[in-house]
Amino acid sequence: MTHPDSPVTEDDIHAWVDNFLSPERRQQVDLWLESHPEARHRVMAWRQERDGLRAALDTDLREPIPARFDIARLRERRVRRFSLPQMAASIAFALSIGLGSGWFLRDRQVPVGLASVEQEAAMVQAAGKGSTIAKGSVAQLAAWGGSVLGRPVQPPDLSNTNHCLA
Repeated sequence: MTHPDSPVTEDDIHAWVDNFLSPERRQQVDLWLESHPEARHRVMAWRQERDGLRAALDTDLREPIPARFDIARLRERRVRRFSLPQMAASIAFALSIGLGSGWFLRDRQVPVGLASVEQEAAMVQAAGKGSTIAKGSVAQLAAWGGSVLGRPVQPPDLSNTNHCLA
């Protein structure tokens, strides 16, 4: 890491490793690296890593870019994607699905708002008709729950709770 008062910054060192410095600035960084051997050793290790990576990936980098990534083809495909006949067909398809669904569901009565609340209340009242459960009778509660749900029900035992609700 370079010091703030140093004439050479960390960006300069990385640019030196990647050979992106102007000749004048490169000469300044070379002089600075000669006077700082520990930094020069570290930077030379970076350069060796860079050269090793470039050598290992050189064959991949020299391959031609696949046609599917060609910018001109991508732009052309993008322009062709939204043609007017395709757009009209998709709108017609969506409308036909919507109208067809509405036509098939036209006679179905689905309660909305208060009607759905009334229907739910009627269902709950019908399920509880003829069943009076005595206070504290777990067996009656289990029998009623089993008849409503159609399977055996075991209510939790809350008799040993020491919590008081105020």
